[in-house]
Amino acid sequence: MTAQGKKTTAGLVLGDRILITDDPAKASTRTRGDWHPSRVKTGATAATVLDKEALSGRRARYNVVTDAGTVQDLSGGQTFLLAPPAPSSKATGTETDSMMVLPHTGLRAPHGRLRARDLRQRDLGGSRVGYSAVLYLDEQVAGRILNDYGTDTWFEPVEATPFDLAEFVGQCRDEAGAAVTVETVLDALIDEQETADAVRQVLTRGLTPVRLLTPIQPAGQGHGRVKSPPFGAAAPADPTWWAAIVRALHHKRLLNDGETYQIWTGQVWEALPSIENVTRVERPGGVQ
Repeated sequence: MTAQGKKTTAGLVLGDRILITDDPAKASTRTRGDWHPSRVKTGATAATVLDKEALSGRRARYNVVTDAGTVQDLSGGQTFLLAPPAPSSKATGTETDSMMVLPHTGLRAPHGRLRARDLRQRDLGGSRVGYSAVLYLDEQVAGRILNDYGTDTWFEPVEATPFDLAEFVGQCRDEAGAAVTVETVLDALIDEQETADAVRQVLTRGLTPVRLLTPIQPAGQGHGRVKSPPFGAAAPADPTWWAAIVRALHHKRLLNDGETYQIWTGQVWEALPSIENVTRVERPGGVQ
């Protein structure tokens, strides 16, 4: 794998592909030393940026997932080589038709520079939950996402922010390519960050993230699906293990009509096969 250029941590964004190496003969990742892209062909770890955290008393920390599925945290001040795109055409946060596809919600957005952080929730009773979050454009506060009564969600911008929510929402599309509302986009930004945090927690336990998708309406009516919080499977994300994962999940819980599982491959959520597709019954004359 050959590097394509370098970028400091201050400029990394969701979905950036990077090469990590401490070997100065291949690249300068922690010093100002000289490097040349042709040097990085082997011996470097390819990874994808998951998110960025601002830590008290430290520079920003990046959480990245390697192509092998392990999570690493990288403190600020380093310089990383940009890697070529992942082999999959559905790489995390990549642009599709000039749109950024957010990996956990599937929202198509004009860019991936927004982050909803500092989420605070409170129980309002009667299954209602109010919440608030701070919306960042890159590392600058753009405003607050508010839902005080567990019903409508709205945006409260800070003064002099360059962020235009209406323009951003006007360019966004859902997974089916349809236009979306302001509330849908704000909720998706919160869901994106919550899911990224949950995925990272599962990976740090040495497990593979899996989630359940449940139709909002009866199957086949096309009204969307509820995505469960990720939980861990004690097996690699490699497709050769998918059948074993499906069998283990089937043993714990039978799926209802229209429900499916997805597995996090490190860059994208992939649909796991149904139990019918992985269960083979031996019959006279061969496998049926």
